[in-house]
Amino acid sequence: HAPPVGLAIDWLRAAALLRFPGSVGDALPLVGVEAVAPGVRLALASNTRRTTRLWTPAIFARQPVPSAPPSLPAMIDACIGAWHSRTGIAIAEVSGGLDSGIVAAGLVRSGRDVAGWFHYHAIDREGDERVYARAVAAHLDLSLHETLQDHRVLDTALMADVPVTLRPNVASLSVFHDRDLAARGRALGADTLLTGQGGDALFFQPATPLIAADLWRDPEPWPAKAATIADLAGWTGRSIWSVLGTVLRARIAPSAVALPDYRVDLVARDMPRDDHPLRWLDDTADLAPAKQ
Repeated sequence: HAPPVGLAIDWLRAAALLRFPGSVGDALPLVGVEAVAPGVRLALASNTRRTTRLWTPAIFARQPVPSAPPSLPAMIDACIGAWHSRTGIAIAEVSGGLDSGIVAAGLVRSGRDVAGWFHYHAIDREGDERVYARAVAAHLDLSLHETLQDHRVLDTALMADVPVTLRPNVASLSVFHDRDLAARGRALGADTLLTGQGGDALFFQPATPLIAADLWRDPEPWPAKAATIADLAGWTGRSIWSVLGTVLRARIAPSAVALPDYRVDLVARDMPRDDHPLRWLDDTADLAPAKQ
């Protein structure tokens, strides 16, 4: 609608995205368009602009742990209750997974009404989680509306509903599901959809033996550390000696943030390599290895 002067594709940046796709959230592959970084507030006034950095991973990771941290269930309920308190009419999806089950339980405990509870399942066994969704609904005494997601043909009208933005789209990938659920929400006058989407990042983080390296900085007694090392060995499918070896390597030769090495020399051969292309990870080099 208002293209800047000199708008063009930044080919080096496009090559960088191919080399490290995870950096798409940090900068756009365009000349003349600047992205506001995560944790930054942008204030515009007439012809001036002012940015204030409110939060970075480095700042967060250096905060001391509270002496009496709240329990995880209490913190989850507080977050769900805060979001729910800002809704007019809300609907919720219960997929059958752990994440949406946790959200559904928090919504019930919030005491506020949910206009409709929805579950979508597929024809094949891998996509049919009704037994789990029904168990959640029975436990929480919910009235669950189930919808079969059968096979359909993609057409131009469906594809036109997929949002096209300045970044590659990672949402609205299930066009039939999204269109049907949106229609049901509109019919109920809902302004908010509450789901477990994103729960993997909250409730399931792949374990790394580098956590044991972080333990060396803690004043915990050795028996407590040894128990955690044994847990990490089991969780990561390796021996205790392998975990201890990772600790030793991290202490002898610490490294900065490690990035995956994608083999894309055909398109990105001449692109200079950054230590890391994510500028919001600046100032993390001295953090403990697992926090990095």
